[in-house]
Amino acid sequence: MQNAVDTTLAMTFDNVRFAQGQLKKADKVIERQLQAIPQTLTTIPGMGPVLGAGIIAEIGDSSKYTSCSGKGSWSYLDSPSVGYV
Repeated sequence: MQNAVDTTLAMTFDNVRFAQGQLKKADKVIERQLQAIPQTLTTIPGMGPVLGAGIIAEIGDSSKYTSCSGKGSWSYLDSPSVGYV
């Protein structure tokens, strides 16, 4: 019975290591793709390429906003609780 448990744990750890490798590859692809998009999000401290790409994906075509405040209101950054008002 112990051999089956050991084998199962070893296989699980192999799967975790594989998934970690896949995540690193995906992060690199996202970073390369983000470099092709004119943006300044990743200049914000703590804003990495994955988070920046997520925000860009949520906002979509920024030309649909007529002003910076339009973008801010959509993202709730103009909320007094955020302090950017």
